[in-house]
Amino acid sequence: MIYSSDQSSPPLRYKGKEDGQYKGIIVDLINSLSIQIGRDFYFKPNNWWKESFVNSIDDSIKFFDLIPSKERANKFIFTDPIYTLSANILKDKKSQDINSYMDLKGKTVAIPEGDYSNKFFKAKNSRYKHFVDSRYKDWSQPFNVWKSRRSCW
Repeated sequence: MIYSSDQSSPPLRYKGKEDGQYKGIIVDLINSLSIQIGRDFYFKPNNWWKESFVNSIDDSIKFFDLIPSKERANKFIFTDPIYTLSANILKDKKSQDINSYMDLKGKTVAIPEGDYSNKFFKAKNSRYKHFVDSRYKDWSQPFNVWKSRRSCW
């Protein structure tokens, strides 16, 4: 069976800088499952989470981790959760007025395309200005852009 997902979501799964190997909690869990059921699993890391999702629909990928929703339940079967995700707000040190997502009201929030937080903000009835940036395939890219801009301030 083939498992796929992005390679830049630590601690869940990521590509190790030292050896280029796919690592993380999900990888450890799947390796353990492989031993327990006596079946081989293969990892197919994608550069972007959305690639895994799209490939699963055309049947090239047999399973991957995904946040459940009513819409997704029409296409996929979900197991019990193994991990609860949380999110952090990346902000400038000068932005002392931002301590939770509720403080983002009226502010612009950048979200990579396909990220689960996009649905979260949409559910808040557009009280927040946000945009989905399809140039960014994972959080490391906008973070690096943000860091480089910070060095210019």
